[in-house]
Amino acid sequence: MPSRLITRMLLAAGVLLSIVVVPAGPVPAAEGRAPLSPGAQSVLDWLGALPARAGNRVLSGQFGGYSGNTFGLGQAGQLHAMTGQRPGLLACDYASFGPGTGIDYSCNAGLETWSRDGGLVSVSVHLPSPDPAGGLNTRLEGFGTITDPLSPLGSRWHASLGQVAAGLAGLKAAGVPVLFRPFHEMNGGSFWWSGQDPAEFTRVWRYLTGYMAARGLDNLIWVYAPDAGWGNRATYYPGGAYADVVGVSAYSDNPSGVQGYEELLALGKPFGFTEIGPRTTPEGTATGTFDYGLWAAALHERFPQAAFFQTWDDKWSPQRNQGAAALFADPWLVNRGEISLSARTAATGNRPSGPSTVLSGFEGGAEGWRGYKVKNGPWPVTEWAAQGSRSFKADVDLAVTENYLSTGPLDLRGRTALSVFARTAPWGGHRTGTTAKLYIRTAAVDWRDNGSTTVGPDGAELRLDLSGIPDLGAVREVGVRFENAAGATGQSAVYVDHLTGYGEPKVVAGFEGGSAAGWYGIGVSGGPWALTEWAAQGGYGLKSNVDLGRGESGLATRVPADLRGYTSLSVVARVAPWGDHAAGTTAKLYVKTGAGEVWRDAGRTLVTSAGVTLSVNLTGLPGLEDVRELGVYFQPAPGASGGSSTYLDAVNAW
Repeated sequence: MPSRLITRMLLAAGVLLSIVVVPAGPVPAAEGRAPLSPGAQSVLDWLGALPARAGNRVLSGQFGGYSGNTFGLGQAGQLHAMTGQRPGLLACDYASFGPGTGIDYSCNAGLETWSRDGGLVSVSVHLPSPDPAGGLNTRLEGFGTITDPLSPLGSRWHASLGQVAAGLAGLKAAGVPVLFRPFHEMNGGSFWWSGQDPAEFTRVWRYLTGYMAARGLDNLIWVYAPDAGWGNRATYYPGGAYADVVGVSAYSDNPSGVQGYEELLALGKPFGFTEIGPRTTPEGTATGTFDYGLWAAALHERFPQAAFFQTWDDKWSPQRNQGAAALFADPWLVNRGEISLSARTAATGNRPSGPSTVLSGFEGGAEGWRGYKVKNGPWPVTEWAAQGSRSFKADVDLAVTENYLSTGPLDLRGRTALSVFARTAPWGGHRTGTTAKLYIRTAAVDWRDNGSTTVGPDGAELRLDLSGIPDLGAVREVGVRFENAAGATGQSAVYVDHLTGYGEPKVVAGFEGGSAAGWYGIGVSGGPWALTEWAAQGGYGLKSNVDLGRGESGLATRVPADLRGYTSLSVVARVAPWGDHAAGTTAKLYVKTGAGEVWRDAGRTLVTSAGVTLSVNLTGLPGLEDVRELGVYFQPAPGASGGSSTYLDAVNAW
């Protein structure tokens, strides 16, 4: 959560957090992990399968407050009054910030009620610092010693852990699986555990899993959650055996610009936004202007593999801002009352890695798709969509053995995998169910598919590995074959949506190791330098200082590049929060190719301190084998003044 609020709560309490010492029990081995209970495993499996569904695929959530202080069901009730929906996930933090104790788990009663009423629960802990002379927001020196219960720091930390374990044991006794999120935002600078040595942090995290395992707490689904606004998001990852879910805290007025999604998704765990809220918040009792509907759009367009989100409370909450109904009524959401842990649609094939490009989304029409052995159609329709607002539909006769929706020819050079969403309508006598296959045909390969997957009204994501397939530059056909069960009768419909191609990018510039890699500044007042204070990927980004009153500035390179075979170029751009940006700074990504230095740019986009991805389409651009210059121009708004900084990172082609 935002550390400024924590500091204010501590000051309001008028006391330092004290520790109630309870017996810590036997000290476990330094590392260990309890196998998940059946109930916790069921929740984890359900979360992992959610993004493979075509609808009802993102669990909604809300922070309910600090136990013994602000926690309650009131804000969830306000949300229900505004939207008609209750969040599927309710969270509590065991740090009460009240006088006399550092740990409070009285919120368990509310979490147990929530669970009985069909919701899921999460627990985080803003543990008080083991150093009585320090504070929650002061980096702890000697962090590595806290696993020793005989050391001064370790003794106090274990006392806190004993209380946390007691609270979690109460939820276990009530049969409540818990998404447990310790040491959150460890890659930033907000808390005493933040910014520690990654190796020491990993050892401490693993010790904590062993500590909880020694107390029989097999109801804990461990959540690794760095801060999206800092670099090194995956650097502190304790390993797949010690984390079940990954996510980020993301406070941004531009949700689509939030970083860390691809980086953490690559760890192979269910991904979620563990905290979301606006960066700009209302003061006092005023209502904020942030539009939570932007998160609905971002989930559809930028983060389609996210399994859940959790909004923060109070002035960061949907109730105190705008667009709550637009978010919580979105058809992708799973709210309380819609959670069925047995209802899973597993995706076929491994999750593709690397950047992705939507090859067919049907937002502009049929996009070259056609039908075979269908009764009527096919047509683009708005009655169902996996992403965006349209999909491609055909009416079918279920007595016909198979039906096809397909497209081609396609150039898939550089692609490593394909995915598509497939669905059947709920009407008709499907008997044992309709199955679907994603397939490809090339000049050299007559047929390759991903195997049969049962699909229904929820839909399923089909994935196909392209490795080893020759002639991807001349693909004859890509499509979905729907196969009806023996004895199926009546009329129904089949749908496809969101054909996506995946491929690894060519890293044009990443600035790792502190190298500016031949980049220079245009109209800047200092730099550029490769620094670690912000990064979109890896540990370094490129920074320059600028005078906002001087107008346009740029960061560019004339190091030659060969981008033949790539269809787009992207970069993550950012401006520092300091300085008067007036109505905001815009940026445009450009490229110059060939001896004539043919210019192409992506147009201007508003950039913020959260960072925004800019991309330019390279299709049809001559001279890609001889890229002479590429860069980003930043344009401050009229009236902007003062000193600020601009940043770039993750210059990739694919």
